[in-house]
Amino acid sequence: LSPPPPSHPSHLLRPPTMGSQSAERGEPTADLSGLNYGDGPSYWNGRYVKKPDVFEWLVEWRHVADIFCRYFKTDADWRILHTGCGNSLFPEQMYATGYRDITNVDNSEVVISQMIRRYEDQVGLSELQWLTMDATEMTFADSSFDVVLDKSCYDCLACCKCGLQDRHVQMSDSTYLKEVIRVLKPGGIFFCISFEPKRGNCFESSPWSFCVLESKQLKGSNTLFVCQKTEESDKVLGKWPELRNQLLHGLTKADFGCVDEQAHDSEWIQVEELAE
Repeated sequence: LSPPPPSHPSHLLRPPTMGSQSAERGEPTADLSGLNYGDGPSYWNGRYVKKPDVFEWLVEWRHVADIFCRYFKTDADWRILHTGCGNSLFPEQMYATGYRDITNVDNSEVVISQMIRRYEDQVGLSELQWLTMDATEMTFADSSFDVVLDKSCYDCLACCKCGLQDRHVQMSDSTYLKEVIRVLKPGGIFFCISFEPKRGNCFESSPWSFCVLESKQLKGSNTLFVCQKTEESDKVLGKWPELRNQLLHGLTKADFGCVDEQAHDSEWIQVEELAE
């Protein structure tokens, strides 16, 4: 199955109609003063007001389509969750490839509203689901999805607040992985695209214990990790209260097999600068 050619359907883009009075009405504004990637909706809402056009982090669908299709044949009804979706064209192009049950979540209500408006009148594409949701605290039932698609969502959570002393914020990447494991069906796949080629060390380490079926270098250092949830992975859910307490009281990410994220904070920022 050949992936569709990359496209940028500008005729589908409908920038939000937020005027200059939005701040007075308490709506999101484009003022990003003092904010950065890790500041959650405060940053991302402002970003998508200011920059509503499509922005693809790291890679395009065509770079990974063949691999995805190898694991997920289009003749089956796979349930796909796309975390930190932003305004990526991945869902649209995946739909064109043959996937139908695609749920997209992002913590920015602005970009979710933009995406709903973009596709609401498009035949077929209106089937795509768009939800404002925190990926570290998802409301889906356990074992809901066959695959979780992540394109630098984990990168953002792992890097962007490393300099802060707020342990709740510092552990957001671990909380996210716990949620990925929870919502995946037994044997489900975490299809993660990251700028960090050593990310697989974290995924296969305890307590996450994913089975890394495949890793492939894509553009530059960007790397795809195809990780399968194991029975051992599921044990993190029962252990989570204890693990969470350990993280809050000083256990470092290195203890969880993860790379030094603080050293890569500026690198993640450069990803966007290079792409632009």
